[in-house]
Amino acid sequence: MAGYALRTTLTSLLALGIALKMELGSPQWAALTVWMVAQGTRGRSLAKAKWHLFGMVLGVICGVILVAVCPQAPLMFILLLAAGIGLFCLIGTFMPGPASMTNYRIHGMRATGFTYAIVSLDGIADPHHIFEIASSRATYIVLGIVLEASISGLFQLGLTKRTRQQLTRTFEDTLKPALSTIADILAGKTDALETMQSVFTRITTLGDQVEFAEVELGRQDHAGDHTRAALANIAVLLARAMDLATLMRLPLSQDDAFLEQAKAIQHMFLALPARLESTESMDAILSDLRDIRRDCRRRVVEDFDTVLPKAEDRAAMLRHGMLQQSLVELIDALRTGCMQSRQT
Repeated sequence: MAGYALRTTLTSLLALGIALKMELGSPQWAALTVWMVAQGTRGRSLAKAKWHLFGMVLGVICGVILVAVCPQAPLMFILLLAAGIGLFCLIGTFMPGPASMTNYRIHGMRATGFTYAIVSLDGIADPHHIFEIASSRATYIVLGIVLEASISGLFQLGLTKRTRQQLTRTFEDTLKPALSTIADILAGKTDALETMQSVFTRITTLGDQVEFAEVELGRQDHAGDHTRAALANIAVLLARAMDLATLMRLPLSQDDAFLEQAKAIQHMFLALPARLESTESMDAILSDLRDIRRDCRRRVVEDFDTVLPKAEDRAAMLRHGMLQQSLVELIDALRTGCMQSRQT
């Protein structure tokens, strides 16, 4: 935070100095723009700057049109000014998109209303020079955006490496509570499904934030796509866990062999995050998961091939097989997520 504050302060002072040197009207907007678009990471700064620039261009155009339409109609000018600002804010409120980016899109529309107001209010007092006024405001805003984007890049040494590490941590930080929740399901805890909702919410939030990492890495880098795919696989993993929890609640679905097997899988799931953070190779982890899957698949075949005379015994055996098949699908989703994370 101290580095962010220092960087932004220096950038705003530099923008103000250049604006004063240019001797155009209202140079304070250059420094103010720096503070408006500055964010803690370069990806967030560039995303917000893009929408601020869009809002500035739209606001300048609308401000010039308003002054041209109402040069000698003050009441109409005030009404259209208020209606325009309200309309821009309304459009921003209903703009679609991820939650993380929606905030910046709303900011872009607010910047439209802001620029619309400062251009038209200054221009209505001197409508003959509206183009000079609009160009000076636009120049200062562009100056603030360019300086903030450029200087923030100088302060981001080793940005690509840090961003990749962040994407890896995103997967691991999401996988850990997901595996903990699944372990609770295997242990038969009744409140496990209630904690699953918070994990789904976390997946959605982190998935939205991947877009900022893509801005930092560049669109030609596919690490963000791999991270989204890994998070999607965790969501699939949780969905499989919900199926497993439903089957475990059926009568005659569990026996002593399943309880022992579930306990072993539970211990492996709880140990998996530590193994991912260690120097252990991913191939060893995937090999262990394949062994578990092979054992579950063998039990599926045995359960479905077993012929029993009593209907109740046959129903119990079929449910055992369904439970084993659910474990197979659970392991498959986990293996896919681990393989996808290796590509980030």
